[in-house]
Amino acid sequence: MSLGAFLCGLGIASLLGYDPLQTRMIALAFCVLPVVQLNEIVNNVLQGLEDFPRCNLAILVERLSYSAVMVGLVWLKAPLWIFVVAAGLSGLLGLAVSVPALMRHPHRFCDSWRLSPPRRETVVALVRAGAPLMVGMVFVGIWEPGNKILLSKLASTLDVSWFELAKRLAGTTMFLPAALGGVLLPVLTRQYRESADAFILTARRLFRVVLIC
Repeated sequence: MSLGAFLCGLGIASLLGYDPLQTRMIALAFCVLPVVQLNEIVNNVLQGLEDFPRCNLAILVERLSYSAVMVGLVWLKAPLWIFVVAAGLSGLLGLAVSVPALMRHPHRFCDSWRLSPPRRETVVALVRAGAPLMVGMVFVGIWEPGNKILLSKLASTLDVSWFELAKRLAGTTMFLPAALGGVLLPVLTRQYRESADAFILTARRLFRVVLIC
């Protein structure tokens, strides 16, 4: 998949007539992408295991290191391609915190996977249940970069930069609701199977706090 995304990204950049610098940055971004995705997957597994202290520590290390590196690169007026690599470096630091915790976890998924491989019915059920979320993620994945490309054809680079800054500032208001949702997702999943009343009570409290945020 990573190789396919890499080739697809380079092909789109070539069709749009990007200059060599932009093409190299796109290629670097796709090379860094597997590290970023792996870091996110491991964090999601820790969330599913409800190991929130180590998961939050890994996220904190990743975000702080990324911010520090970005500020340092801006201060040093580093070349643009180094900014792309910074995401991969922060992802590796996050993995350095999360992977050891996952391997030492008492409910290691690797052991259970070897003992009982997934059944076809389970895989089909997961695909069906996750299809709506997958469609939404694909739409966002296409819309986000396509939005910038469209704006770059209609406005200047400075206009696109201000638009992206405004969007990021507005997106920070979703930080607390997203964090609460991520923390309570494993709890809600367990309660949904064990007790409908407990699930409804927790969901109501979550929605109330999210609306306040």
